[in-house]
Amino acid sequence: MTGARFVAVAVALGPWLALAQTQVAPQRDAPPRTRVLRSWDDTIKRDGRDVARHVNIVFDYRAGEAWEHAFDQSGRPLSSRRLTSNLPRPTLEEIAEAIAIVRADPVVGRVVQRTNARPEGGFLLEEEGSRACGVRTRCIQLLLMAEGSMGLLRRTVVDLVRRGVVYQSYVPKDLP
Repeated sequence: MTGARFVAVAVALGPWLALAQTQVAPQRDAPPRTRVLRSWDDTIKRDGRDVARHVNIVFDYRAGEAWEHAFDQSGRPLSSRRLTSNLPRPTLEEIAEAIAIVRADPVVGRVVQRTNARPEGGFLLEEEGSRACGVRTRCIQLLLMAEGSMGLLRRTVVDLVRRGVVYQSYVPKDLP
């Protein structure tokens, strides 16, 4: 192909080539969204001797999973296991995120704004199976208290995995 013909073809196909390049170009994934929920140092017995370790309980919000990772003093992994029950209570950072999600919600946020409700609590809600707060969720239950703590307006539940309100007005099954 001669230089002039190449330029003419490139100019004619330019927009299509640019579109093809943007569609084929590798897309960056969103950064992992994880948070250390708890962390501590202790020792364990290994081969009859005490081994110092550092343990992190980490929640991966993209996967909806909690993990326990243990490391030795040099930072090498000792063990890793997925936690499936008895997850740690929500952190202050998670509760703050849940409150921000409630305030931004078009329905519940309007209730908070109109009533000057004060979010309290921050209790973990774990449900069975495929329910809204079932497997692969991190649901935080907030109590919306009336101004001056004059009573409960409603319980609202936020899933930090979905980053949204899953129950605008939640009534636990064991309450009348």
